[in-house]
Amino acid sequence: MAKYAIERTDGGVSIMETVNEATPDECIGKWTDEDRAAIVSITPIDVADIPADRTFRDAWKVNGKAVDHDMVKARGIQMTRIRVARNKKLAEKDTEWIIATSQQNAAAVATVEAEKQILRDLPQVVQSDVDAAKTPDELGAVWPVELK
Repeated sequence: MAKYAIERTDGGVSIMETVNEATPDECIGKWTDEDRAAIVSITPIDVADIPADRTFRDAWKVNGKAVDHDMVKARGIQMTRIRVARNKKLAEKDTEWIIATSQQNAAAVATVEAEKQILRDLPQVVQSDVDAAKTPDELGAVWPVELK
């Protein structure tokens, strides 16, 4: 069973494993017309040349005879994850703010507003660390303590 990296028109990479003695063309022949039309290239690869960590799977690219990471895409993925987690925390803080306001607790309102501002500023604060990451492991380690 051979493995192949398939570059797609959407910029992604799929991994295909042929079954028994089937050729790549025989396997791809079973795909839909739309999926076949999305193929840019097919590259035979060794299983050792496929990243084991799939954290940034959507940033994979074919690099010669191996699958590597497009770090620009990976950085974008990490920033999106940070923003999603930040937005969830902001929603929680909105609830805290409403409770503090309804209780007319000025100190609690001020605390929540300060915490919300920290959350709003997070993307700008972590951007330089995200940009400095050279590997997927370094990038995955970039996570604000405020979101843990």
